[in-house]
Amino acid sequence: MCSFQTANTIAAFLHLANTVATFIVADHADYELTQTYASWESVDEFCPNNETIAWNFTGSNGTFAVYDVEKTTYSLSLFWLIAWFHGLSFVFQFGGSFLPNYISDIEQRGVNTFRMVEYSISATLMLVCIALVSGIRSVYFISGMSVLCFATQAFGAFAELMFDDLLTDPYFKKIGWAAHACGWITMGSSYGMIIAHFFFTQANSPVNAPDFVVAIIWSIAVLFNIFGFTQLTQLCLKDPCCGSFSGYSAMRDNPKRDNITVETFYIVNSFVSKTILGWLIIANTTMSPDKIKC
Repeated sequence: MCSFQTANTIAAFLHLANTVATFIVADHADYELTQTYASWESVDEFCPNNETIAWNFTGSNGTFAVYDVEKTTYSLSLFWLIAWFHGLSFVFQFGGSFLPNYISDIEQRGVNTFRMVEYSISATLMLVCIALVSGIRSVYFISGMSVLCFATQAFGAFAELMFDDLLTDPYFKKIGWAAHACGWITMGSSYGMIIAHFFFTQANSPVNAPDFVVAIIWSIAVLFNIFGFTQLTQLCLKDPCCGSFSGYSAMRDNPKRDNITVETFYIVNSFVSKTILGWLIIANTTMSPDKIKC
């Protein structure tokens, strides 16, 4: 069995162990999501209860009060998010090894599209979990981050395909670099919103966020960037132009070895990232207090 196959099998069953541990240890913690909209009311109906600040708007149908309303519309279970997160990681990593051409695609082409499909789900679930524990409750906010995260994985998959070892035309590498750059933009925008929200919250809250929230935000930020730099290294190994800039020849004397090394690193970093996040989230569910009524 190849080294990356062994690492993949071990990681898959460790993800299964994390899934089982989630059901044993974690508590249910539901987060209510909100949507904000502009409500229009007749001024006659609005003014008797004028504690809310509104804009006065006069149209052909009369005069209206327009004001912002925040409404709870959905709820997400942190418990089930993290359970699905670990469970799907097991299914994808274990099942992926049985796909036709799994070994040859990695060794001879340096391509594993199924890995990027799995990331498009797991990384998105990871980001939603981080958003919830960092205090983000807006449906639109979370939806936008999820789409950007999904797009990041799609750009990553496309970049990897454009650097397929069987493609010899340099034009494909140019397209691949463009896709890779777009992935940095979408991931930076997605995670940047979490960081911006975190700093805004810290600046306007009387008490700083708990240590585990800070640990989640910054540790996953580092681990997310490691994925990006892993692909950057992967692409540079396949592009002689990288060597011309650095003075080091990027032409590989053993492409198969490099492809296996990169795939193994993806597997290890994926497991470490998901395990760190998963247990930080599980710790959060066990500490979640009941709602306070004042």
